[in-house]
Amino acid sequence: MNSIYSYKKTNTLTDKQKKDIMTLHDACIETDGKNALLYCDEGDNIYPKLNTFYFAYESEKLVGYAGVFAPDGYVMTIYPLTHPKYRRRGIFKSLFEMITDEFNYFKYETFSFPVNPDYELGKKICKHLGAYEYSTEHLMILDIKEKSDVSTPFFLSSYNTEGGSVYLLCEKTLKLFTRHIGSLEITRDLNTVCLSHFEIARSKRGKGYGRLMLKLLCNDLFDKGIDTIILHVSSNNPIALKLYESFGFKIKESMTYMNIENKTINP
Repeated sequence: MNSIYSYKKTNTLTDKQKKDIMTLHDACIETDGKNALLYCDEGDNIYPKLNTFYFAYESEKLVGYAGVFAPDGYVMTIYPLTHPKYRRRGIFKSLFEMITDEFNYFKYETFSFPVNPDYELGKKICKHLGAYEYSTEHLMILDIKEKSDVSTPFFLSSYNTEGGSVYLLCEKTLKLFTRHIGSLEITRDLNTVCLSHFEIARSKRGKGYGRLMLKLLCNDLFDKGIDTIILHVSSNNPIALKLYESFGFKIKESMTYMNIENKTINP
């Protein structure tokens, strides 16, 4: 570890540490703009004793920081920042070594580094560590402007959950039994819903049921005064991405994830 600087790790943040992080982030934004990504939330991670905040100091000045998002026992997502005047001095390498100790102790499987898709320098740095481009996640948005004219024997049923609602695409069968063909979940925030866990039964895929379910959903949401749907979709799911694009969803922002698997580490 680089001995010129002092290092610290913790799983909680003091008010001073939060202020120092924001000061460092502001300095990085001046050089990197939107590429200066930040994570410093508490309470998101699965293990209470997992250290998720890492600091590098020169005297009392914070010159390097890394926040770790680890909500499950498999993937650690790392958001590093190094002050522009202190780069190429091994600071992030030392922080990464500290994170690797936690990674190994808690038996995680994958490191992941979020990078803006057009930030080639960020990708180059990740590749130097041994990372590869795993996927690009797209945030997509759809404005519901009117109801669709849908004539179909299929219908939606729904039920509420603790966090939102589940919709089922159904059809009536003989003797009035109901068959579920597809399902999705939504959570609502004012006039916007977030769509997730959208699935069509494997035997029914490629037959237009996904598009039909989206039309029925939009009609139902329109009647409830909801005018916007957002969702996340991965480049590793090109069929879903094509469906959403053809239905009218627009990409609002994207994030590429560079992964290191199974301790293939080259700090």
